[in-house]
Amino acid sequence: MLLIHGWSGNHLCWNRQVNSGLAKDFRLVAVDLRGHGMSDHPLNSAAYVDRRLWAADVAAVIEQCELDRPTLVGWSYGGFVICDYIREHGQDRIAAVNFVGAAVTLNADFDHIGPAFLSNAPGGADLDLPTRIAALRRFWHAMTAKQLEPEDLETGLSGSVAVPPQVLGALISRQIDSDDVLSQLSIPVLVSPRPRRPDHHAVHGRPHSSHVPGRASVLVRRRWTRTIRRGPETLQRRARRAGSSGRRPAKSVRGGAGSASWPALRIEGIQFSCSDGAGNLDDGPVRTYAWEFSLV
Repeated sequence: MLLIHGWSGNHLCWNRQVNSGLAKDFRLVAVDLRGHGMSDHPLNSAAYVDRRLWAADVAAVIEQCELDRPTLVGWSYGGFVICDYIREHGQDRIAAVNFVGAAVTLNADFDHIGPAFLSNAPGGADLDLPTRIAALRRFWHAMTAKQLEPEDLETGLSGSVAVPPQVLGALISRQIDSDDVLSQLSIPVLVSPRPRRPDHHAVHGRPHSSHVPGRASVLVRRRWTRTIRRGPETLQRRARRAGSSGRRPAKSVRGGAGSASWPALRIEGIQFSCSDGAGNLDDGPVRTYAWEFSLV
């Protein structure tokens, strides 16, 4: 799995996953995007607005780390980067995609970006240090449905402040529309929505699962969704069980009223059950699916 962080983040955003039991069953690689973390920080905007550069970065990591058809996991801005890669290099060298609260569209009106990002990103890219710290602090508090542990919050905020403001500004100056990429996907796609709380202001707006062909709207039974939302430890346990589900017998699931039974699918060794948006079971090949969970 290649883990791709978001705007102002770094590889430490995936600490809970990398340092969990998942690492015993899967090879996890977390990257620092250009301009972030321990990667180079060129200050010219040209280094960040060309999608071919982002795509080349992902391709280089796959090649240099000798990743064998990895699953690309993109959080927030990582969704843009994944779509950049697929647009330039196709789908043949990756096994699946997981969009984790990810963004795929960025235009001049910012009409697909949520208020938590819109209200804090300009300040986060300000050259004035106090202004930048205050905005990024608000950003980190606003983008999670559950309050982060103090250590995780301090690590994330420190990493964000360390990113040059010129880099953060260049990232949000791009014009991106990934609908054509999403509509052509044939590999499995997991769309992991953000859990909400009443006072939570979304970082990203429009859901993108509607642009994935043959998408499945409900793939995890409600009891699974409620359990997975309890925290990262539960996520690790469920993912580990899913990864070894080849030992578990396939079960049948039912869709909406009057629908027929459909055997659970096994994709890349993971067992899933699928239904379409109407609650009826698909009678054709199902290649995309969504799995709702929370990283925090």
